[in-house]
Amino acid sequence: MALIACSECNKEISTSASACPGCGAPTDSGAASSKQKLSVLSVCAVVCGITAMAGPYFASVFFSPAALVLGLLAFNKKQKAAGILAVVFGAIGLVGIMQTSSRISGAQEEMRSAMEKAQQDIDKAK
Repeated sequence: MALIACSECNKEISTSASACPGCGAPTDSGAASSKQKLSVLSVCAVVCGITAMAGPYFASVFFSPAALVLGLLAFNKKQKAAGILAVVFGAIGLVGIMQTSSRISGAQEEMRSAMEKAQQDIDKAK
């Protein structure tokens, strides 16, 4: 265990400490781990957003809400750019979900009417 001087009060503290026990000033190692946690959130938010936007329908259904929530969390954690990107990508994913759902409904209606027509043709042939 190595000792370093605190940047605020000059007391000797451990290099593994996240903050000075004397004055509470964060150490470089503590600040780095805090930034790393925030950047993981940002990366997850953006990746969920990209997957929601560019992924297949079934993936978008799950990743769009995740991107929106993670984007808002990232935005609140002062990772504004990543948060905005994730929310925008998640919203685009939601629009894609609505369009695909509309197409599925249209295809179901076409299939239903084709089946009714086929049933009518069968009934006429009898």
